[in-house]
Amino acid sequence: MVTKVSDDPEDCIRKVKLESLIVIQIYQVEAYNKIIGGDFEMEKQKTIRMKWKKEIKDLEVKITDFAFKYFYEFLKVTDKLVITPLTDRCYIAMAQALYLQCGGCTIGPPGVGKTETIKDMGRALGMLVIVTNCSEQHRSASLTKLLKGIVATGVWGNFDQFSQINYDVLSVMAGHIEVIANANRMGI
Repeated sequence: MVTKVSDDPEDCIRKVKLESLIVIQIYQVEAYNKIIGGDFEMEKQKTIRMKWKKEIKDLEVKITDFAFKYFYEFLKVTDKLVITPLTDRCYIAMAQALYLQCGGCTIGPPGVGKTETIKDMGRALGMLVIVTNCSEQHRSASLTKLLKGIVATGVWGNFDQFSQINYDVLSVMAGHIEVIANANRMGI
């Protein structure tokens, strides 16, 4: 079968939307089958749930027992990440870290989707994720400016290859991150 590939941007967007909806539908069918066939409460807790709260007139996103407000950041139409049990576990761990107002760190070999998983979780919460590929060339002044921008705008920062940063710069970054985390915990 030969299909015509359209150069029309609207057709491309429509195609990505449809593919994303198919991925979400497959995940939901698998999740519902697990809920029906297993421990209802545990399986329900593992899925991302969204609910409109009439009393506060806002959308609430729940991951396990933790509820987050939706941030309404339009992040364009993108491909949907295929959700696997590992993705679910990453979402749960990051939700716990967010709820406790801590940072999170994904560990694993290159190319397995750690960064994409965090970006996808950000999209699920309507939150922009700024990804920075770290290297030995990064200096504390440039990373400090980046942290200032992240704090000022309230977006998430994802530092890829964080271990590549020189130790002296890493020490300065750790101090800045500690100050930001403490201020966040105090509600400043």
